Amino acid sequence: MSQGRRGRPERPVTTSVPAMAELAHHLRELRRRAGLTLEDLAKATYRSKASLSAATTGRVLPRWELVEDWVKACTPEEDLTQTNFDLWEDRYIRAREQHAAARARLRQPSGSSRTNQVSAPASPHRRQERQLQASAEPDRAPVKPDAPVMPSALERDAWRSLAPDSRAWSAAAHPSALKIRYETVGSDLVDSVGGTSLAGHYGIIGEIFRLAHARCMLILGPAGSGKTQLARHLGTGLLSARDSEAVPVLLSLRGWRGSFGLDDLLGFLAGSLTDASPSEVRALLGRGELLPMFDDFDTLAAGDRLPALQALNLLAQQTSFVLISNDDVYTSTVVDSDMVITGSVGIKLCPLTGRDLDGWIQRGIRSESKSLAWQSVLDHVSAHPHAPVAAVLADPMLAGAARLLYTDGRADPSELIAPDATRAALEHRLVAYLVNTHIPRRQSPEGHSPGAARRQQLALSMLASRQHDLSIPVSTRSSLYPRPPIRRWWALVTAFLLFLGCLQAISVLSSDPVTGADSSVSLESLFIAAIIGCGCYAWLRRTDNPSRPRLPRSGVWGALCSRATLLTLVLCPIALSIVANGTPSQSAGYGLVMFTTGCAGFILVHARWGARSTTGRMLAELLLGHLVLYAAALGEIALMPLSLLGTLLMGTTTVHWKWLRASIRSRLAWLPLTPGRLAASVDTASQQGMIHRDHDHYTFTHHALLHFYRTISTPAETQRTRDQNTITTLWRNTQGQHHTEQTKRTDSRPPEGLQ
Repeated sequence: MSQGRRGRPERPVTTSVPAMAELAHHLRELRRRAGLTLEDLAKATYRSKASLSAATTGRVLPRWELVEDWVKACTPEEDLTQTNFDLWEDRYIRAREQHAAARARLRQPSGSSRTNQVSAPASPHRRQERQLQASAEPDRAPVKPDAPVMPSALERDAWRSLAPDSRAWSAAAHPSALKIRYETVGSDLVDSVGGTSLAGHYGIIGEIFRLAHARCMLILGPAGSGKTQLARHLGTGLLSARDSEAVPVLLSLRGWRGSFGLDDLLGFLAGSLTDASPSEVRALLGRGELLPMFDDFDTLAAGDRLPALQALNLLAQQTSFVLISNDDVYTSTVVDSDMVITGSVGIKLCPLTGRDLDGWIQRGIRSESKSLAWQSVLDHVSAHPHAPVAAVLADPMLAGAARLLYTDGRADPSELIAPDATRAALEHRLVAYLVNTHIPRRQSPEGHSPGAARRQQLALSMLASRQHDLSIPVSTRSSLYPRPPIRRWWALVTAFLLFLGCLQAISVLSSDPVTGADSSVSLESLFIAAIIGCGCYAWLRRTDNPSRPRLPRSGVWGALCSRATLLTLVLCPIALSIVANGTPSQSAGYGLVMFTTGCAGFILVHARWGARSTTGRMLAELLLGHLVLYAAALGEIALMPLSLLGTLLMGTTTVHWKWLRASIRSRLAWLPLTPGRLAASVDTASQQGMIHRDHDHYTFTHHALLHFYRTISTPAETQRTRDQNTITTLWRNTQGQHHTEQTKRTDSRPPEGLQ
């Protein structure tokens, strides 16, 4: 930076032509960050200081060559390749067009008569400034409304969807936004044929979006790179400026079935808006009044991504939208389908570097020693881009955690460049500080207790043990409780026992009640018993896959494939066979019990109350348990099939039964985490931003959180480790005692010479 004498203060920028004023502000900001004076800039560009000063007043339109030389002189040589000159050219073209429009309005004849008053001569710059102000567009002039204009329902929905991220480690959680950079997506993933560069950073995403002029804009990047935050910043800027009539609405695609097509997508979008129907959404999109921003494309099931891409391609032919996704998932989908979205362009987020973090991660430090330590860390990151600390700080979430721990906290940043520091150890250190120290401090004292923190830790460790990938959510709250897997042979044995029991019960019920003579087993009885056994096997094998996403289905095929229908197929043949073959008294008793049990099971499964412990869920489980016990007590001749079927229903459908079984297997370690407390812990973790909870599906928001809670041992693993340690200790003590006795016998034996 030049150390010359201080020059005159800069003149204020004239705002009569908004695009020229915006260009002047950008040029001034670029020179300020470069630390150059007008004299330094004049020497670098071989231009006069007067022309350079006039270029940033908003009164005179500079030449494009001057703007280009200004940008090159204020940009370091190593950053010239990343500078987006297409964006600067677009700014200049908009300024030139508005300047030409203002001059055209100035040349139009005025309706008022000339006055004979003679005015004092004015300088050319002053005269041009007054002329431009007089020719300003009428809609640009400030107008004081008579009454405050209330936002529409669509705008309220937009502001609600674009609510700022409340997580303490987010990119926008600090006074200065993190400088997230992005580059243009390759031509093999988009449909753009032009060579316009879309490279930029966090602050100019709105200008990049206007520069793109595309039907679909892709925002791609790895997990935790800040894609959603960048899209939220874009939507907020568009909604605040309102340069276009389209209202941006951010919508997550979690829970949408891509195989249902475009009509279902419009219905899914209408469900996120207030009192909107799919036809109204289609009309808004057709008129260009709605800009949907679809997030979490990578969370769709693998089989739904290809039809979802086809539906989005059809939507791109009708309107504009923004799509946010993981770059690897979107790339694999495009490669498998050999199809790109029509009229699409894209940007891909870049990992953070030492230069991106410099000035942000150490902002607010009051200690000189800590500032020097941070500078050593950033120099190490720049000199060793493949070091563990560089890989950790390249992630915005972990960089925010490092700022909280080492800048706002009391820890020493030199820990990051310790010789024995690994990537896994650094991630564990940062996440442990967030989870165990920072987040509890932000909670209110009455809302936080050691017991609640322990239960939340148990719940998230259960979720981490069930989830293998961030793109595959865990479905149903009951699947979080650990249980032994249902093997194929065990399902076959259970189904065969139920088949024999039902066949025996049908044959006994069909016997003559007077003589007691047994009748031969009919073909219908064998068929009914076989259906019951096959249904039992299918039910057990289906419930053995807790990580499989079970999304709501619609239509006849969805009803036939639902778990509730499968449960009904198991129960109805038993009730029908008893009613058809039994005596009137038996038909009334057993038929009523089985029918009521089937209704309770149907309500229990089909209502999908897994996300919250509601009163209806508890009453349905109590009703089901009562009816199972009542059916077993009444089962004089059908005791075995009724008891076995009731046990299967209780063990595979009720959350309380799974909680009780997990508590017994873990020697009461899971006993404090009741289903109600599990739901409360999951809700708290979702509010803190550690997991996503959509309907009855759960997934972690970042891979570092998933890895952290995987390292925490569950009570069952802890008890198993204690048992192994106890056995090892006993074995070592036994070996030690045996070795001591041998040593004593050896010491007590006389030497050979004295024998």
